[in-house]
Amino acid sequence: MALEEAVARALVATRRDPTLGLVLLVVLLDNTLDADKLLAAAKARKVEPELGMFLALTAQVGRRPLLARLARRLPKHTGEPRYYPEPLGGRFGRALADQNTPAVVAAWGFRMNETETDLRGFVEKHLG
Repeated sequence: MALEEAVARALVATRRDPTLGLVLLVVLLDNTLDADKLLAAAKARKVEPELGMFLALTAQVGRRPLLARLARRLPKHTGEPRYYPEPLGGRFGRALADQNTPAVVAAWGFRMNETETDLRGFVEKHLG
């Protein structure tokens, strides 16, 4: 399977497993991906807003403006915020996610219980 397809599949699985979201940041930073193949794979799996959010987040924590430019080619999630992962431990888990979500993630219509500082530290630990 191509790496671009694996990323799109990981975006689906990340809805249930927050560890995959952390790993996805490292994968996006540490690999060269074909932008057109990545966008096509995300469209086929119906995870375009998720890909945009993860690209924008990765660009922010990894300081890669090229990923932010690619993210701008994707639509944002609209409507009620979508939580990553989906089962966040009820209203208290959602409240923590609302409080801790990085601004770039919130701008895409998503919430997660990880601060930008924590995410940056994770990326630096695994790539530094």
